Amino acid sequence: MIKIKKVKSEIRVMSINLLSDVKKTVPLKIFSSFKIGGNAKYFYEAKTVLGLKKALNWAKKNKIKYFILGGGSNVLFSDNGFDGLVIKLNFNKIKVVGEKIHAESGVNLGLVVGAALKNNLVGIEDLSGIPGTIGGAIRGNAGIKTCWIDNSIESAKIFDVAKNKIITFRKKDFKFGYRESILKKNKNLILVSAVLKLKRVKDTSSATSRIKELALKRAKSQPHELSAGCIFMNPTKKYKGKHVGAGELIDKVGLKGKRIGSAEISNIHANFFINKGNATSKDMLALINLAKSEVYKKFKIRLVEEIEIV
Repeated sequence: MIKIKKVKSEIRVMSINLLSDVKKTVPLKIFSSFKIGGNAKYFYEAKTVLGLKKALNWAKKNKIKYFILGGGSNVLFSDNGFDGLVIKLNFNKIKVVGEKIHAESGVNLGLVVGAALKNNLVGIEDLSGIPGTIGGAIRGNAGIKTCWIDNSIESAKIFDVAKNKIITFRKKDFKFGYRESILKKNKNLILVSAVLKLKRVKDTSSATSRIKELALKRAKSQPHELSAGCIFMNPTKKYKGKHVGAGELIDKVGLKGKRIGSAEISNIHANFFINKGNATSKDMLALINLAKSEVYKKFKIRLVEEIEIV
């Protein structure tokens, strides 16, 4: 019996070494805007759909859990790391065809906005300054009150893990909602690329001015320290007949500036939680849970995380 177990163990080790370019014990904090997180047991950078397929099949064959990583701007990794395979999507091609932008999921959202302006295309300038990739933006339906990315989506290529093939999505297939899409609910659906339909103009000065205006506004209203952007989605439940943002609710319970370890709720915007230098995921989670508890205690409103906790 002991010999059989030993043989099975050796076979498993051999199979784990089959996929090339897999790295071991990679610190996840370098891939997170929070700069928090332990090590990934295995780490793979997928530069092609074929590479993504190989990595997923390898994980399935070896019964290893996996996590798909984009730009890392909206994720909090555990101090304990990830006991499985982290697949970072490095699909970075972008091209403009007529009034359409074809962007792979790993392209930075800011570069997409820049490519639009360079080609006299408008419609997504209000998304400037939002961190992360186009893939992450579509997955979480990124945007502000005046503009959401779903407004510009025409179609997308999706890798369906369950079917092991690429499928085409139209806008309606995403089932977009506030900070929501089917991609967040179905882990088997991985965005590969998307087509944005924009509007061509002769003069982009108005769009350029709008980008500068938003940049100045963010500079005054948002912190510039290590964070993952907004921690919570704004609640849909009203307070005294009005919609109140998550940051305002956290401020009203007196938690602005509250600190646990090296994690702090920003004094500038209470929906931004800051890593003051050496924060751990334990610190950050304690602060997140405190904010949720205090807001519910006073307002009977449940805050829901916008960030992904891994």
